[in-house]
Amino acid sequence: MKLAPPTLDGNNKLYMAATISLVPLIGSVSSVLVWAAFIWALIRLARQDFSLETCRSIRLVAMAFAGFFIVEALSGAISFYGWRTFNEIVGNLIFLAFLPIYSRLRLSEREGVRNVIETTALGASFVTLGVVLVQVQFLGIRTEGGGGNPGPFAIACLVVFAITILASLRSIGYRRLAFGIASVAMGSSVLLTSSRSLWPGLILLPAIIAFIYRGHIRQGLVRLVSVVAVLSMLVLAGSFVLVKDRINEGIADLKAAEAGEYYSSWGTRLVMWRIGLDLLKEAPLLGYGPGNETSLMEAESKKLVDFKLSYGHFHSAPLQYAIRDGVFGVFALAALFLVPLFAAIRAPRDELGSYGLAFIVSVQVAYLLSGVFGIMLGHDILDTLFVSSMVAGLFFVFENPSLKSESNQIRLRNQSPSIRLHGQTSARLFVQRALRTWNDTVSIDVPNHRIAIRPISSEKAA
Repeated sequence: MKLAPPTLDGNNKLYMAATISLVPLIGSVSSVLVWAAFIWALIRLARQDFSLETCRSIRLVAMAFAGFFIVEALSGAISFYGWRTFNEIVGNLIFLAFLPIYSRLRLSEREGVRNVIETTALGASFVTLGVVLVQVQFLGIRTEGGGGNPGPFAIACLVVFAITILASLRSIGYRRLAFGIASVAMGSSVLLTSSRSLWPGLILLPAIIAFIYRGHIRQGLVRLVSVVAVLSMLVLAGSFVLVKDRINEGIADLKAAEAGEYYSSWGTRLVMWRIGLDLLKEAPLLGYGPGNETSLMEAESKKLVDFKLSYGHFHSAPLQYAIRDGVFGVFALAALFLVPLFAAIRAPRDELGSYGLAFIVSVQVAYLLSGVFGIMLGHDILDTLFVSSMVAGLFFVFENPSLKSESNQIRLRNQSPSIRLHGQTSARLFVQRALRTWNDTVSIDVPNHRIAIRPISSEKAA
């Protein structure tokens, strides 16, 4: 049996599922996939297989992403520290991938892409929890999934957690229960990462999603809420010792820092923030360039404490980019979040549009929670996950008018009267692919029937 080559629509679905729903499991492999999609999209654009999106809102978002790259690149060019700076600038090229990848994705239907992302998230939730339990119970290490780092892993889990919440609210029957249980599984993974700054997201994200998506929630939530509540209580009971210990550690760290002992997690953060504020006073406009954080921290920490701090970031995203790029870096970082958010808020939204807005806000909340006391961007997994998530969220918000027009102008004909399609996904996808190659009637043979599909313009001639 000869396998058919993958279609563009199929590739789009697999790509989005892998670079969003599977990130907790495959880690940096997702980054490779985003880079590959970026390069392939550029090749397809050069071949004129598709054109760049012309929607003004999407172009503004692309400009915000490009602006972030330009600010980082200019700051790096002014304060160049060799390979470290060059590596940071090259890594930031991925923010230019937004528009090419979005433009390619818009050729697919929103509903089909959403279904694949959700189905993948469903399976990934349970597999991720299994990996986490193995790492905690048998390997005795802090959970990092496939990411190799607890921080990016926890953010990726929180993003998938948002997908399962959204899927459970729009589903019915056993599918709703399955996604409800999956949300508890992914929430448990977030809890077991011991990333305290992200724990509030387990409460904030369901509340935010329910508020934004409230007009489209299916009836019959009682069973879902009951099952989720019972499972959540069991999870909290099982992880009570872990949660209690982590909270007590934080309190003890703060007390130690007040007493002048800065060796703890919170103590080192306080030292880093003091160093960062002092550095910011010396170069508030242009900063010190990307890639120089570690050397600056090592040099300045010796002046404040009796040990050397050596971290790649300052555990505060606004401070981090202020040090790297000055005030322009802070503005560029803010635009990276605010422009996509306002684009989604201002757009007319159907059910999928509300879904996309809720997803965008959820992803941004997860990143902001992490960025307050830890890392937000500047890591391959986090950068590519953010790009893919904003692409997906805005893709759900903005329907492609050409797909809508095509679906309304296609008719299926046999010897019965003509039938106009309304939202029949499989037939619409077939016709979208057929439209690229046909010039006349296309016939399909099925048992006992012969169906002819022809452009609506040829109907009068027929």
